Amino acid sequence: MTCVAVAEWSYPSLGGPWPQALPHVVQGKDTVITAETGSGKTLCYVIPFLARRMQWLSEAARSEAARPRMLVVAPGHELCNQVADVIRSIDASAKVLVVTGKRKPQGKAVAAADVVIATPDAARRITEGPSGSAPTPATGNGGGPSTGQQAPFAMVVMDEADMLIGSFKAPLEAVLEATSGVARGDAQRRTQKVGWGPQHVFCAVRARK
Repeated sequence: MTCVAVAEWSYPSLGGPWPQALPHVVQGKDTVITAETGSGKTLCYVIPFLARRMQWLSEAARSEAARPRMLVVAPGHELCNQVADVIRSIDASAKVLVVTGKRKPQGKAVAAADVVIATPDAARRITEGPSGSAPTPATGNGGGPSTGQQAPFAMVVMDEADMLIGSFKAPLEAVLEATSGVARGDAQRRTQKVGWGPQHVFCAVRARK
């Protein structure tokens, strides 16, 4: 069903960010996407992620720890719901959790979701450990030491990254630290991404000419 939905999707013009961005995202590379509003930035990370999920589902001996999961951080409730609608329109079977309130959602709900879409402060609450410190990610397709069977976020997306950096710097840094397993102040590892870490995708709006 997912393949049919993707095939029938009305893609934006390939004159947008697609030719430059898609190969990098598909290959799992950290990617910065800047393009005009409505040019298809969201699909540049949604389509590759859903393709990875389909591949995992097709594996006969798949493990839960290797289940592809994605965290999307967006600056507001409306954009969070827009991203969720895009994902559900392509793959209705994907478990999407939108978190925009002040309360931290139950751990079981977060663990069960294939995609978690949250505002900055909500994302920080989700990714923080019980004591408020960044947890050590579990092993899986994001790599790193294992702390259990819950799959880590294999892809972390900052949508409207320009707005996030300008208005939500503190929670943004906390989320990046928690999902990457890079301690604050460890500049060398933060820069070089030594050893492991999820794929990061940053989407920003470029003004129309």
